[in-house]
Amino acid sequence: MSEANVLAERINHLIGQYQSNSLARLTDATPQQLWAAVRPMRSKGVDFLGGLLKNADSANKYFASIATNISYSIDNVLKYKAPDISLHLVEEYISCYEVERLLRLQKNTSPGCDLLPNWLMRSCSFELASLVAHIYNCSIHSGIVPISWHTAIVTPVPKVSALASLNDYRPISVTPILSRIAEKFIVKHFIRPAIPRDAILDQFAFKPSGSTTCALVGLQHHVTYEVG
Repeated sequence: MSEANVLAERINHLIGQYQSNSLARLTDATPQQLWAAVRPMRSKGVDFLGGLLKNADSANKYFASIATNISYSIDNVLKYKAPDISLHLVEEYISCYEVERLLRLQKNTSPGCDLLPNWLMRSCSFELASLVAHIYNCSIHSGIVPISWHTAIVTPVPKVSALASLNDYRPISVTPILSRIAEKFIVKHFIRPAIPRDAILDQFAFKPSGSTTCALVGLQHHVTYEVG
């Protein structure tokens, strides 16, 4: 696992370095050169929004429906809710030191509906750490997620060139940064330890070193090993 993590970090670093060098050469480029660099990244003849998204209400209902669990029951969730107690008695599941580190190392990423930018997390990591940690611990203890974390900004991205239905769009959902950080804590402290190590040996998702690159390397190794 540690070797795979080192390899994944190395690959990500090389990809980022290549992209950075490519963009650096365009500092003094003309508009024509800039469009020439961008054009290969765009699918030819694809209208990003398209006629299917002109009715915003129907598109919104569609993307909400595919992200909704019809069997969800609030009663099944509330039965795990802890009894109401004073906030100063809340158990510390997550320390402010862990929160400060993630806030300080926050990457350049889009804010969610709360409009709290990433630079605020980095610049004020020490000042915000204890407050954010308290919010996380209260949320975990009470079993209640802040309302703003339920809302995502969805950007439909075409999956194919010929758009025939809303299913041809991939919804890219952007939740608030604090919500994304909380998800990392939940996965690290609760979900991942509960999964038996031998249960996901053949999976590349939901693991620290899992990625599409690892999946391709694993496939190539399996095919060449079987052929050999």
